[in-house]
Amino acid sequence: SVYDLTGKFPGIFGQDFGYGDGWNRSSTLGRAAMVQEVIRQYRAGAVIALMWHEVRPVDDEPVTFHNSVQGHLTDWEWHQLLTPGTVLNDRWQRQVDRIAGYFKELQDAGVPVLFRPYHEMNGSWFWWGGRPGPDGSARLYRQLYDRFVHVHHLNNLIWVWNVNSPNGDNAGAIEGYFPGAAYVDVLTMDNYMPFRPEFYDSMVALANPLHKPIALAEVGMMPSL
Repeated sequence: SVYDLTGKFPGIFGQDFGYGDGWNRSSTLGRAAMVQEVIRQYRAGAVIALMWHEVRPVDDEPVTFHNSVQGHLTDWEWHQLLTPGTVLNDRWQRQVDRIAGYFKELQDAGVPVLFRPYHEMNGSWFWWGGRPGPDGSARLYRQLYDRFVHVHHLNNLIWVWNVNSPNGDNAGAIEGYFPGAAYVDVLTMDNYMPFRPEFYDSMVALANPLHKPIALAEVGMMPSL
């Protein structure tokens, strides 16, 4: 459809690893086919962008979006998740290791990926989000980075850190969620409300000292000129 309208194909091919079952549009059963399509798209010239609506580590795939992806962990469960050797941390590792296998296929095929994990982490609507500070959502992001990079030796991922535009309600200030320069290649923001100059300024304040690029990742409402 885009080609028919513009004479050009989209420059980015994006997908999600999913969480559902059967014919759900976010079914986990489509992962293997998705990887093959990603390889095809990359060889046709597309930039690849992937994300993952990960299920809560207390749950087993497949799940429903509302009950698991938008579920909640207690503070005790969160502490267990971040503590090596616990049952919950082991469950999380097994979840992560399954996805690492698909990224290894892409690495072997020479496909670099813009990977945006634990997106909108300053928001309270996903189980991984809404926890600022050193032992919050940013630490889980670093834990994922360490497992992918230092355990599975993945080197084809461009790490895209992502927040939602702060709204003073269920999406907090972004600074408390930044995992550190060593874990981030691109800083991005999702926006579904009127875009305010301070959103841009806050991203620049984080990114400029680090010489990192910024971008809009999801755009439900375009910024004005």
